[in-house]
Amino acid sequence: MQDTEDQPLPPMSDAVLDDEQLAALFRDYRQCAQSIETLLKPGPGFVSTGPSPPLDEIETLIRERRIRGLQVRYVYQNSLWFDTLMVLPNGVRLIRISHPLAPTPGQAG
Repeated sequence: MQDTEDQPLPPMSDAVLDDEQLAALFRDYRQCAQSIETLLKPGPGFVSTGPSPPLDEIETLIRERRIRGLQVRYVYQNSLWFDTLMVLPNGVRLIRISHPLAPTPGQAG
């Protein structure tokens, strides 16, 4: 178990977003993120029956409080990012953590 003790946990950030900040976050996903994956936590008025809908639809679902939350996984600046968004009465809570990507064979490190 000594291996995990030598590796510090990656930094995490936490914030509550208002509607403008939420819209800016989704703009950033569309413009800057690569390899986006989403996992939805269904809520009133939405039942997940297949693959996640496109980002535009997900943004509408969370803005209208039709989902309780979601996780967005994406690549940005050579790191893998995990954003967890949870609907609150006063906004949307964002918890963000990143992990550096391991270099692929033949890639300069």
